[in-house]
Amino acid sequence: MVFFFLNSRDFIYLYISLELQTLALYLLIVSTSGTHWTLDSGLRYFIVGAVSSVFMAFGISLIYGALGTVNLFDLHLLLSISFYKPSVLFMFGLSLFLAGLMFKLGAVPFNFWVPDVYNGVDPLITLLIATLSKVPALAFLIAFVSEFQSVLPSYFFVMFMVFGVSSILIGSIGAFREVLLRRFIGYSSVSHMGYFLLALSAGTFGGVSTALFYVVFYIFTSLHLIALIVLIVNRFNIPVLYYISDFRLLSSYNVLSLSAIICFLSLAGMPPFFGFFAKFLLLGILFEAGYYYLFIFVLFAGFFSLIYYVQILIYNFYNLVPGRILNTDVLLPPMPALVSGFLTTLLFLNLFSFLFMNVFLLFVHNILFSLYFLLCV
Repeated sequence: MVFFFLNSRDFIYLYISLELQTLALYLLIVSTSGTHWTLDSGLRYFIVGAVSSVFMAFGISLIYGALGTVNLFDLHLLLSISFYKPSVLFMFGLSLFLAGLMFKLGAVPFNFWVPDVYNGVDPLITLLIATLSKVPALAFLIAFVSEFQSVLPSYFFVMFMVFGVSSILIGSIGAFREVLLRRFIGYSSVSHMGYFLLALSAGTFGGVSTALFYVVFYIFTSLHLIALIVLIVNRFNIPVLYYISDFRLLSSYNVLSLSAIICFLSLAGMPPFFGFFAKFLLLGILFEAGYYYLFIFVLFAGFFSLIYYVQILIYNFYNLVPGRILNTDVLLPPMPALVSGFLTTLLFLNLFSFLFMNVFLLFVHNILFSLYFLLCV
């Protein structure tokens, strides 16, 4: 599906491939369990997804009405003509399409489904929604901005900026007040999509590279974190890790406990972990582009996010949750050697990512050029 999506040359194929992926996710959500939480999550995801699909379909129709084509190559050719001025109809149509694409990312204005769906579905489905399901939309936005950054009107970069700032605000405030673990991860996902959009809003090749680097960091760290939850809930068949404070139950496993701590510190942007370099590159790009107000905003947002990520570390060592009594005598079954080795490898890569930063940057640039040629050739 990702390959089909990236090889699409017009908005119709893009729309069809996205909807096929979303339809598969609808079925996965409602088929995992018969609980009312799962059905409620599936219904929320379906309703918001239907609204975003209408936005995208209507946007495509407006683009066709304005230009007479929905082909990406023709669109780039028209926008490259110096005397061509994009019509209001085209601007509105492309805005609707990009706004509908925000649903796939779980960003503003279609972010309200994220915490409820993350919390209501099976942890393995949460893993798919939080990571793999976002790859096509993320890859398209990166390739699209990389190709069209020199011809797109500045209005669209302002739109990315507004969506990004709004996502960071809503995600950070929601995560700060949350006590349920997977809802917390959902709000955290919304805020991180905001950072990604701010990198795109710079409108430069450096901004696109930073956005791709941020995607690699987010997918890698989210995969690591949610894999811990899947391991505990499914492998050991123990209903723990529902509240944030349940992380204290991992104290009997040094690898699991340390992995969780490193993941949250990385998401908070603490050095020397992976997330620090992602946010450091973002700050550098914003400062270089002259967006000093955004630079200050991201700086303060990073400090604020540190507060609610650090509280997890406090819960991991102290029973400080009012009304929540933890049974610290619970002993988890022995962890298989293969699982332990896998988690230790992820932990090592996250902990010592600064040693491989040049490799990561080279990897990002290779992916970026591959996406560029996939979209343009």
